[in-house]
Amino acid sequence: MKGKQTVESFPKRSKTKTSRVLELVHTDVMGPMKSTSKGGAKYILTFVDDFSRYVVAYFLKKKSEVASKLKEFMMFYEKQWGERLMCLRSDKATEFVNKDVTRICSLNGIMH
Repeated sequence: MKGKQTVESFPKRSKTKTSRVLELVHTDVMGPMKSTSKGGAKYILTFVDDFSRYVVAYFLKKKSEVASKLKEFMMFYEKQWGERLMCLRSDKATEFVNKDVTRICSLNGIMH
């Protein structure tokens, strides 16, 4: 008897064994998009919590807004979930490797 084998397109868990929310957050910027939003945004910044797989997206007009949106994300979700952001994982693109993001991570004890 032959059967069709299926492959899971997205793993339910990463290989990293996180044990709580905000222990590890993955982030990336997509864009520029072909068309802009009503507010003029051309980019989308995403944060994905490794433990819960909760996704947060922000619309950006410029990539230089990443640092301010990181602070906004931290302030809201650290208060909401009662945990501190411990590790931020990005592709190390220039919008993530700059003095503003480095300073935020350094001042808050976040590994990046």
